[in-house]
Amino acid sequence: MDLTGQPPSSTSPRRDGDAALVDKVCGWIELHLDEDIDWARLVRVSGVPANRLQQLFTRYRRTTPMMYIRQRRTERDAPRAVQEDLPAPPAFLATPAPQDVPPDSGGR
Repeated sequence: MDLTGQPPSSTSPRRDGDAALVDKVCGWIELHLDEDIDWARLVRVSGVPANRLQQLFTRYRRTTPMMYIRQRRTERDAPRAVQEDLPAPPAFLATPAPQDVPPDSGGR
């Protein structure tokens, strides 16, 4: 089963359900943020092909799925670092790698 409650299929979700699918995937990521989440697992739970998942995240989150996970972990860990008087994560960890920036975004 995938996040839609249906067996995985090769067809993409209806256009009006695309944003909802990304929201569901983001919700799943939040629940599993402390776990190792690799690309294959994320694609499997999304129920859509890898290239479609990448396209949907780029459209609705303006980032890649894996970069979204890194950003969420950085955001989650930053307050802990301040509370525990630890150094903040290096800035380069929060900066998208060139391969994570969609080509049409102008590097933003």
